[in-house]
Amino acid sequence: MKHALAAELLKLKRSSTWLVAVILPVLAVLTGSMNYHSNTEVLTSGWQSLASQVVLFYGLFFYSVGVSLLVAVAWRAETTSWNLTATSVSMRRLLVAKTLAVVPLLATMQAIMFAGIVAAGLLLQVPGTVSPSLAVVAVLGVLCAIPLVVLQSVISALIPSFAASAALGFVGVFIALGISSSQSVSALAWVVPQALITRAVSLGSTAISTAGGLSDVVPLTGAAIAVTVVLTLVGSWLMQRRLFR
Repeated sequence: MKHALAAELLKLKRSSTWLVAVILPVLAVLTGSMNYHSNTEVLTSGWQSLASQVVLFYGLFFYSVGVSLLVAVAWRAETTSWNLTATSVSMRRLLVAKTLAVVPLLATMQAIMFAGIVAAGLLLQVPGTVSPSLAVVAVLGVLCAIPLVVLQSVISALIPSFAASAALGFVGVFIALGISSSQSVSALAWVVPQALITRAVSLGSTAISTAGGLSDVVPLTGAAIAVTVVLTLVGSWLMQRRLFR
């Protein structure tokens, strides 16, 4: 496992994934900050309003899209050659190694998002102070993105096409958008990876009606772990069966 993880980290270090990890959260911060600045007469909750506007765009779109693109790039070497069928590493170990290799990129995206909100707030002279809960949400966002990494990894392995894998990631974003905007199917936000991401990064948000509070941190953590385990077990079995039948 250690050697497989080291190999995956080396591949990502040489790829363009870091550009995605930097650009998308920056775009989210810029979009949310401009929206906040244009509506300060309505958005009167200071830092909470600013953070809510940023995570509105980031949680609903930019973060999930970024994860899908990062995973598609991470699997590109295997899906464009015979590397996947020729590997001596088990599918489960490969899936876990790929997932762990993407985690530093997720942490980078979350750190940039957090730092961007702080920088934007200082620049716009937002009244009040930054809530410590924003840091909690940033960390939670990394954990709750792991199920999507696993799901997109399985898709990339089973459908050897960068475009198809990324496109299915986009479809998931719109499904999550529907789940997040509807009370009737809000329970699906605990099991659908893209919706789980939205729920995690929007905790405490005033911009999303279905956003929860910090009391959801433990349940979300449990849901993320459970979904990750299930997707890893089922996904690795499907990969083994599909690629080596």
